[in-house]
Amino acid sequence: MQDLVITAVSEYGYDKLKYWVNSLNSCGFTGRKVVIAFNIKDDTIKQLQDNGIEVVLTTDKRNATNDGYLFAEGLTYQVPTIRHYFYWQYLKTQKDIRYVISTDCGDVVFQSNPSEWLTDNENGMKLFYGSEGLMYKDEDWGRENIQQCFGTEIYETIKDKSIYNAGSMAGEFQTFVDFSLNVALIVQKINNPTPDQAAVNVLLSLEPYESITNHISHDENWACECGTTVDPSKIDRFRPKLICGEPTFDGEFVYTPTGKKYVMVHQYNRVPAWKTKIEAKYGK
Repeated sequence: MQDLVITAVSEYGYDKLKYWVNSLNSCGFTGRKVVIAFNIKDDTIKQLQDNGIEVVLTTDKRNATNDGYLFAEGLTYQVPTIRHYFYWQYLKTQKDIRYVISTDCGDVVFQSNPSEWLTDNENGMKLFYGSEGLMYKDEDWGRENIQQCFGTEIYETIKDKSIYNAGSMAGEFQTFVDFSLNVALIVQKINNPTPDQAAVNVLLSLEPYESITNHISHDENWACECGTTVDPSKIDRFRPKLICGEPTFDGEFVYTPTGKKYVMVHQYNRVPAWKTKIEAKYGK
């Protein structure tokens, strides 16, 4: 049994993906690394494969007007809308996988081995989602997003709960596969470019998922969500509402308030001072 890290990408070149790739390859993770590719150039595919990444193509068609991009006619490439379906489609045929770790790829770096964290913190749980350190009622984008996707009545049931981030999650293999299909079925009719965060949080608030999920506090060292806890354009407004402490950065690693190194740093590109140093570290 081994673990599998998976992400989905559309239109990014390797220059955008290399920080995710290099950090994953240097953090001690020894499992499989998979990219689901929707609209991606051949040279990017080769660079990913040369760096140990399995690339799963959703089509073999080319758009003649788009310089060799893989292209499937009729698909809208909004990754948050379609990735869960393709996760399910691909993963349901795989075997001998313990945990699936699913992340965004354009703004995530790994600081340590996610497999080790999951081994140490599984506690009988089947899904693992990290808090953003704010409740829904206190975060403008999340509050508006969930109301646009599901309406005010559903929002009222979740407004006093923490927001859990859909770009830094993990799960026991079969549970993750089934959860992905659940998310895919919910979001397919929603007219919103980023519905999966709302769908994930609604599902996590319902049984059986509420009872089988490790709802990870931001003060634990799974994932630092910089967009809510560090972003200099927002933190002054969010600080009085935070349900966690604030992370710190020593120029090399990002830490919890108690000094534990986060496994992942997400949305670091929203913090200019951090972005420069993190990209310098993982860009080679």
